[in-house]
Amino acid sequence: MLSFVVVGDTLVSWGPPLMYLAFAVVSWALRPADRRLPATADHPRPTTRQWAGPIGLVVGLLAVSILTLPAADDLAREWAAQRGWVQQS
Repeated sequence: MLSFVVVGDTLVSWGPPLMYLAFAVVSWALRPADRRLPATADHPRPTTRQWAGPIGLVVGLLAVSILTLPAADDLAREWAAQRGWVQQS
């Protein structure tokens, strides 16, 4: 997804990767019970509340990466111009 942003593609280009991501998540969530690891006394199944932390972390990191992308792009262009890889515009 980040590659679409970097090259300047529109949101329309994001459709297929988002569709495959959605299919993967739905497939994982709806897998049959015999394909899941059994809950034991040592390792009970996680509750919805326990999933909130990891999901929040992923969403937070995604937000930070999206918000800092323009600054990183400017810095990368500056480095490339300093090294003579591109001509500064």
